[in-house]
Amino acid sequence: MDIEEAYSNLISSDKLRFQKICRKLLKSTFIVKDKDHACRSDFFFIARPTVRPLFSQYFQMIGYDIVVDETAGVAMLVNGSNDESGGLGSNRRRLKLYESVILCALWLIYESKMTSGGLGAVIIHKSELDMEIERLGFGGKIDKNKMQDTLELFEDFELIEVNGKVTDLECNIKLFASLQFCLSGEEFKSFVTSVVPKFKENSSQSAEIENNGVDIDEF
Repeated sequence: MDIEEAYSNLISSDKLRFQKICRKLLKSTFIVKDKDHACRSDFFFIARPTVRPLFSQYFQMIGYDIVVDETAGVAMLVNGSNDESGGLGSNRRRLKLYESVILCALWLIYESKMTSGGLGAVIIHKSELDMEIERLGFGGKIDKNKMQDTLELFEDFELIEVNGKVTDLECNIKLFASLQFCLSGEEFKSFVTSVVPKFKENSSQSAEIENNGVDIDEF
């Protein structure tokens, strides 16, 4: 069944829902089941055996594909194998160094929690993030405005959810399973072993490597 026939067979409400979810995926890359009721409903709609192939066909036409990890409860866009660019460098967001450090710290925290069981959402206190950033050697180098802006950026990608301002004593952060997929373990390790040591060696180089961060998928 081709995409036009498959789409025409949907009822009107499902056609509108399909359109809405496609726009959402192009904006945020991920849809996470554990985020809220609406996301949970969208996730299960994408995972329907009768609907999922339609999403794949649609996104494959523009060089992407959709992956649904039912164990983690995450639906995501990825560069497709039919992408003429080979998927290299396309739709990747270059993060600034401090953004990369924060993402790396969040990823490391989630990984440590994940290995002790479960793939769902994890809630941490903001102080845990601060401690991980300090462990990476960047304690006191990221001001509150950069921290707030960066966490809001990651919220847009449905990687996390922040409860409160970063200056609030009770601020906490919900880490979603999508953090597992925004970068591979090898990419994070490369960043930690190459960029971070250079910064520690000579803090005056910060301006030079301000944009020498990591890339994440963006559609």
